[in-house]
Amino acid sequence: MNIDPLFFLHHTQLDWLWWQWQRDGAQRGRWEEYNGPSRAHSDVPASLNDVLPMKGLAKDIRVRDILSTQSDLLCYEY
Repeated sequence: MNIDPLFFLHHTQLDWLWWQWQRDGAQRGRWEEYNGPSRAHSDVPASLNDVLPMKGLAKDIRVRDILSTQSDLLCYEY
């Protein structure tokens, strides 16, 4: 599988923006806010139990397990 290194730079920026959004709305409960459709063109609502496919790079993982960068799994802080 070939993955463009720019993908990781782009994803890092999105991750940082997500963290800022969570932090800025922490008092309104944004730490676990995750909503919208579960997939494009779907009526099924998103859930913290949705599984993110890692395409063989790692084990597939539930959304709830990676919402916090300070979890045992990710273990980093901005």
